[in-house]
Amino acid sequence: MRRAFSLVELLVTLAVIGVLVALLLPALSSAQRSSKKRAESNAIRTLHTAFEQYATRSQDACLPGHLDSAVVNRWNLENFWPGGAPMLPIDLGYWPTRLLPSLGNQLQPLLHGYGVEDPLPLRCGQADGDDPLDPWDALGPWPEATLRRTTVSRYPAFAYNGRHVGGRWVETEDDIGPAIRSTSPVLVRRTVSTITRPSHLILFCSATQSRIKTTNLLRERDAPRPGVDLIGPPNAVLGSYTYPAWQSIEDVPYKVEALGLSPDRQFAEIPWGRHTGEVVVVAADGHVETKSVPDLDDMTRWVDGLKDPEWAPTSD
Repeated sequence: MRRAFSLVELLVTLAVIGVLVALLLPALSSAQRSSKKRAESNAIRTLHTAFEQYATRSQDACLPGHLDSAVVNRWNLENFWPGGAPMLPIDLGYWPTRLLPSLGNQLQPLLHGYGVEDPLPLRCGQADGDDPLDPWDALGPWPEATLRRTTVSRYPAFAYNGRHVGGRWVETEDDIGPAIRSTSPVLVRRTVSTITRPSHLILFCSATQSRIKTTNLLRERDAPRPGVDLIGPPNAVLGSYTYPAWQSIEDVPYKVEALGLSPDRQFAEIPWGRHTGEVVVVAADGHVETKSVPDLDDMTRWVDGLKDPEWAPTSD
């Protein structure tokens, strides 16, 4: 006759199973995070490949970071969303819409982390003016998600260092060109061949917008947050206007402090550490790195024409 488990034996067995689960769960969680981080690295690497293809098609020109509507109209730019809807001039001002042809019109690299398992998709932007921004079905692994055009153009998963690579183009009384036109030092690289340190210069970076002064990337690594189209160095230059944009906190590798927040400027673009708390960047030569926030404080990583890592612009 077979003897049944005693209560003590059953409790011991359950305790052993509980210990094994407690030991295995962190390892499983770590493996899942590592897998997501590899996917993020692959997505940002794809953007670099598309950037190179754009430059090849454009006689070595770097992708402009942003175009005012007047510049879009002057250049007679046009493109179409997947499904055939024409893009508006305001759409084409943002770099993701102009990079889409070089991506084969595939949205996935621009939307890493916007899956249906994330509650965020598609509430992160509203239309400007009267444009209804009709929704259209997403491609790839998000068949149930409906994306607005603003999500792709203004809130991509990765931000472009487009104020200092390519430049933000505006129309003036005399001509059109980058808003930043300094030649001493050179603050904007307009062609790929003029980049002097491609392995050092950051091209794209995982980033988001922040309303609060201090963000702990490690604590909020799983928070569903929208991306942002442009990211710049800690000491930012916007035309003739300059301000401290963000900074790391000494001896705290996963915290970033947003600077310059005010009633008139309620958001700040900051590096963002999805999945692991580390920031993914791709350099102009195409190699991908994961970095802590203090690693990104170096101004020469953002502005190719600088030699001083702590350079700060001055406003006259």
